[in-house]
Amino acid sequence: MAVKMAKSETIIISQTKEWLKEQQLIDFDVLDSVPRAQCKRNHYVLMVKNLPYTAKEAEIKELFERYGQVKRFMISPFNTLAIVEFTSKSFAKAALKNLAYHKVNFVNPIYLEYAPKGFVRQNASEDTAGVSAGVEAKEEVQERQKRQIFVKNLNFDTREEQLRSVFQEANTGGQVKAVTIIRKSETGQSRGYGFVELSSQSAAEKAVKQLQNFLLDDHAIKLSLSTKAITESEDKQKKDKVLKKRKASEAVNEEAELENEDVQSEKLLVKNLAFECTPEEVRELFQPFGHIKKVRLPKKVNS
Repeated sequence: MAVKMAKSETIIISQTKEWLKEQQLIDFDVLDSVPRAQCKRNHYVLMVKNLPYTAKEAEIKELFERYGQVKRFMISPFNTLAIVEFTSKSFAKAALKNLAYHKVNFVNPIYLEYAPKGFVRQNASEDTAGVSAGVEAKEEVQERQKRQIFVKNLNFDTREEQLRSVFQEANTGGQVKAVTIIRKSETGQSRGYGFVELSSQSAAEKAVKQLQNFLLDDHAIKLSLSTKAITESEDKQKKDKVLKKRKASEAVNEEAELENEDVQSEKLLVKNLAFECTPEEVRELFQPFGHIKKVRLPKKVNS
């Protein structure tokens, strides 16, 4: 049985490697070119591991689409590895935070990590466009994130026009720019959630407050801002807090090491010995590891 399992694992690993090499958008050599500890990460692309064999590609993709727009999604044979590329770093960060160790189909906890830089190649046309308009695109994405609302608990029969009408009638001081209800690719049926983009961040914040739990087609819709913009001051405060914790942890570790050095002993306490055990048998057991001065076995059960 063990030999058969080993052969099966070898076949699966081999096919996964072949799949990676066949993908024109994946540079397989990047995985071996740089040591893991020194590897720089692409914060747009997530590698998904430990997926259950029974999971379907559509449901895995749908799981990640809940946290933002997915630019590319690829999955290997036997579901050994999936590659998810988002249009924004914040989308990838949200997915990583919320889906790490998530159990797909209540079976396996999935393992997530950022892919190495260069692991996912860009098309030539995308590279040219990225050089000329990369900064503008990034600013536009960040601006859209601030005014985008995630809507869940939608009735499966609710249409985009109905959802748009609800937000247009609300007194938010802004206009509805776009409404999207995520649907199944096979049937076109709603998945029960979507996104609404307003003309400004303040309008999006007002809409979340005013329309939270609004009853639409007998469903109380749940609203939340798609991403939370972190200011430079907040970011600095978080970094300072992490540094303080790290320094405090290092100080505690140093104190513990000093205490351990002072409390070193040449005695060993051996538990769970049989009552019939003799000092000679214990001595014979520990003799290969050094000179033994004394072996003492308590005579009473409670001692």
